[in-house]
This record gives sequence, structure tokens and C-alpha cells, in this order.
Amino acid sequence: MEGTIRSVDNGVRMAVAQRIEQIAAAQAAVFGADAQCIIDWGAPPVINDESMAHLAAEAAKEITGEERTVTHLVAPNMGGEDFAYYLERLPGAYLFLSSANGAKNCAFAHHNSRFNVDEDVLHMGAALYVNITERFLNN
Repeated sequence: MEGTIRSVDNGVRMAVAQRIEQIAAAQAAVFGADAQCIIDWGAPPVINDESMAHLAAEAAKEITGEERTVTHLVAPNMGGEDFAYYLERLPGAYLFLSSANGAKNCAFAHHNSRFNVDEDVLHMGAALYVNITERFLNN
């Protein structure tokens, strides 16, 4: 069997893994067998620092406009991202930068080899990161 364990809380992730091991051992014992769980943890949950997320959101509003800036998701994004390792060491915020230009930009996801970057919005991304940096350094 194979799967992923994803949560927005590392404690929950550990508890789920422990419970999977318990259930696997108990189920195997019913049939007189043993179970072995091998967990390849991958990246931890991405947990943004609240003040850094606010800083990035304000910078984004200034560059792209408030109407084009999403500052809250109804449900957490459960994608895996190794940026989480940085956030374990330093305050920061992971953000998405998207053109949402399906007509011009092909319909393939970011990790697809046929993904086509919409170069018409790259300047906005560069301006956003400059704005975030300036705000951080002037704080």
C-alpha cells in the first residue's frame, strides 16, 4: 500500500502516521502476520508567519491591485512544497503568483513539461518581490 499524509499541522501528521502503524499492525496480527510501515516524510506542512504573510499581501495589493490579490483561502492548500523547510527556520510566507490567463497560457499545470509561462506578467512578479523586499528592509 502507498499513500501520502498531508495536514496543516505537523503534530496531526505525526499522529496520523502513528495511527496508520497501529492499524496496520493490528490488521496484520488478525491474520497471523506482521506489518511494516516505511514512511518517507517528504516536506513538512507549509506554515506561513502571519506578519510576513500580511507584509506580502500588502505588497501584492500595491502592485497588482486589491481586486487581484487573494489574501485568504477558504480551505488550506494541501500541496506539498519544500519551501516549508525554510519556514521552519525563518519567518516567511509562501505565495502564489499567477496570471490566470488560460487563453494565452496553455492549460497545463506548473509541474507539467508543457507548461507555458505567461511572460506578459513576469514584470509584475519581479515588481512584487522588489516591493516585498523593500517593505521588509524598511520595517
